[in-house]
Amino acid sequence: MADGLGGQETVEDPGLRQEPVLPGPDDGPATEPLPAEEPAEEFTCTEPGCEKSFPTERRMRLHRAHAHRRKTGRRQAGKKGRSGEPTTSAADRLAVITGAAAAIEAALDESQQLVDGCLNGFDRLIEKALVLRKAYIAKSDKLRKLQARVDQLEARGR
Repeated sequence: MADGLGGQETVEDPGLRQEPVLPGPDDGPATEPLPAEEPAEEFTCTEPGCEKSFPTERRMRLHRAHAHRRKTGRRQAGKKGRSGEPTTSAADRLAVITGAAAAIEAALDESQQLVDGCLNGFDRLIEKALVLRKAYIAKSDKLRKLQARVDQLEARGR
């Protein structure tokens, strides 16, 4: 597909990165896209029979909470909702809420760890800046004293 930028083409494939492809010298336009980058680590679902994998542990936990939540089988017999489906029991609703709360708690813990790491790095940066400031002040004082001594010697020599 031409993008109007000097005849470049963009190859579109849902599983691959989109990169502009320049026409080759002999064989016309190149149509082979670059492969997508592989994630550094994959987290595979631990439920029996499920082989799905995820780029982060958080996504895997969310998948497990929603796709593999335990069914209690305690639906109320004969009761139907507006859509004609059996109504969900309180235990099922509680399981969904508990799974969502656990996922939120895990995300909050992860966020707290990131904030703590940033604050520790900031503290180290401040400490280094203070050390550099003290060294600058000491060097400035020494330079002023040397300049005063040079001025004295020049005044004597005149």
